[in-house]
Amino acid sequence: MSIAQACYTWLRQTVGWSNSRQSWEERIGVAILIAGAVGLWVLGSGLSAVQIVLLWCFFVLAAAILLRRGWLKLFGPVLFYDMVTSARRARYFALRCSYAGLLLLFLFIAYVSTSTGGLTPEQQAGRFAQNYFETFMVIQILAVMLLTPAYVAGSVADEKVKKTLEFLLATDLRNREIVLSKLLSRLANLTLFVLTGLPILSLIMFLGGVDPNLVMAGFAATALTMGGLGGLSILNSVSFKRPRDSVTMTYMALVAYLALSFLLQAYVARSIYAPNVLWNWFGTTLTVGDLVNAFNSGNIFLSLPKVSEAARLGTLATEVPILLKSYGLFHGIIFAAGTILAVLRLRRVALKQMYGKPKKTSVRTSLFGRPSVGNQPMLWKEFFVEGGFRFNILAGVILALLLFGTLMPGLIIVFNWMIDPQRGGPMGDWFTMSREMNVYIRLAGTGVAFLLLLGVAVRASTSISSERDRQTFDALLTTPIDSSTILWSKWLGSVLSFRLGWAWLALIYGMGIVTGGLNLFSVPLLLASWFVYAAVFAVIGLWFSMSCRSTMRATVLTLFTVVGLSIGHWLICLPLCYIPAMGGGRMGEDIAKFQAGITPPAVLGILAFSAEDFRMDFGRSEIAQMLFYSLFGVFLWAVAGLGFFFGVVNPRFRTLTGRQDFRTPEQVHRRSRSRPPPERYHAEPRETVLPKNVILLEEIWEKPPPKPRELE
Repeated sequence: MSIAQACYTWLRQTVGWSNSRQSWEERIGVAILIAGAVGLWVLGSGLSAVQIVLLWCFFVLAAAILLRRGWLKLFGPVLFYDMVTSARRARYFALRCSYAGLLLLFLFIAYVSTSTGGLTPEQQAGRFAQNYFETFMVIQILAVMLLTPAYVAGSVADEKVKKTLEFLLATDLRNREIVLSKLLSRLANLTLFVLTGLPILSLIMFLGGVDPNLVMAGFAATALTMGGLGGLSILNSVSFKRPRDSVTMTYMALVAYLALSFLLQAYVARSIYAPNVLWNWFGTTLTVGDLVNAFNSGNIFLSLPKVSEAARLGTLATEVPILLKSYGLFHGIIFAAGTILAVLRLRRVALKQMYGKPKKTSVRTSLFGRPSVGNQPMLWKEFFVEGGFRFNILAGVILALLLFGTLMPGLIIVFNWMIDPQRGGPMGDWFTMSREMNVYIRLAGTGVAFLLLLGVAVRASTSISSERDRQTFDALLTTPIDSSTILWSKWLGSVLSFRLGWAWLALIYGMGIVTGGLNLFSVPLLLASWFVYAAVFAVIGLWFSMSCRSTMRATVLTLFTVVGLSIGHWLICLPLCYIPAMGGGRMGEDIAKFQAGITPPAVLGILAFSAEDFRMDFGRSEIAQMLFYSLFGVFLWAVAGLGFFFGVVNPRFRTLTGRQDFRTPEQVHRRSRSRPPPERYHAEPRETVLPKNVILLEEIWEKPPPKPRELE
């Protein structure tokens, strides 16, 4: 009986139940919304795209009415506060203006590409509208994938850093009011960004060539992508303590899913085990291919070729609703699961992070201990105290998926070479296998190396701002360490923060060297290039870390700047490459090669050459030119990084700290040979300029008082 009473008490404490009128109104409102969503989903297969969109609009309107009437309390005052504060920030307005300018640039490129084809004006108008719509949708999807983690993933984690989440939890706000308010306000701000391109897209609707149903399906896919990434981002924001960890893990989860999706798609296309039946119940069969297709249904890059094929065959009316339904089901599940877990875990995770157990000693420290501080205390602090990222179970799952997605293709290539009878068994076609491994090294190795570079940039973006957040920056400045040593230690600690990731990269390059897919002489070039890019990325992160007021802003701006400098310059210089190439000259080709030489992912892929690349006579000159442009681009990155560090970052840090380098008497004597070193090192007092009235008062005070006159 005592066990039953204990279980009943635990159930009452865990699952609270109220019979008040407000509670029943909330339950009725939730039941109405769930029933409406299920009904729309079931009836959606027999309706057109326009009818589905209109019914979902009425569903959103009904939810808004229930919220207004108070029957459904999902959001609190946090929603209004967060939306007002985000609307007043000028950087969002500047971001929308930049996005509109980018869309206008591609509008000009699409017009130039379709104006010289020998077509009639009607055909040119239709071709122009179709080409621009496809480009517009790709840019919009990529922008949503890039910005959603930056908008949402730091919403709750930023409150933890600012020490304001404790005050929110001390109020009578529920978990769902805090989490859903943060999520909706960030997604609403991102929706304004997406709607920026709608007026530009409406200009081409009068030209024909674009199906209105396809336009609505494209915007619906954009909204679903935003929702799925938003649910994953808010879960990471609740799970991690620092914004840099939540933002980074969201991007890594996205990369891991895309890598696994393409890997499984290649497996289904080439494997003979895909049609195998896993489950057969009441006439319903489930095969390996069905599971892979269900997992890949959320990959927009695999759905776009299917839409293009349907447009070519004229089956858009039947194919697009099916693809959109499976895409919506995948991202709807991610959104619901991520949001529900974030709501349930908010207080538990927050209290554990604030008042949890102390951090356990790592296995490496337990076995070998920490080295002594020595003569470089700042380097010791950056290597052994600051460390890298804090990983939990969710981060471990994401990293395991990344390892699986990057290492498995190489192992599959080697395994197929060993057992494939068409290649002659273990001593089969070595040339074909080495070429496949070279392609694998160029893709997987470049992806892993660039991920590590982004991690270095994120680590540097929080090196100084995290000191301010923990209120340890002032204590650091009270030490006799000069500013150059502090900055140098922060930079070196950021570059070497992902030392374990080098083992990951070494496994990929090691498989390439053993199988002949990577030349041994390319490894020093790859390592030197990686360290040059890591050094420059760390300098950029340090600049934003000391310039931005919050860690979240420094992390996001660092990521955008690094990606923009690495890849974004193609968007600006694309007309310089495309328009001259239309004239038949080599100027556009030379500009494109120079652009590839200053693009870090392209350089890391070009330098991963094999011995077979130089044995082919027809491609030897092209490879030599690309190697020259790549090495010249690495040299330009190194020069730019040195100039930015010594010309901008170092003076800025000295101004920020308000101090100069600490010099001993011997160092002062070496700099000034004309006078001997002083016996005692001290700072000379500065001359102070006082106002005239203060000087006059001092003169009056120093005068002796007048003698009292004798009484007559």
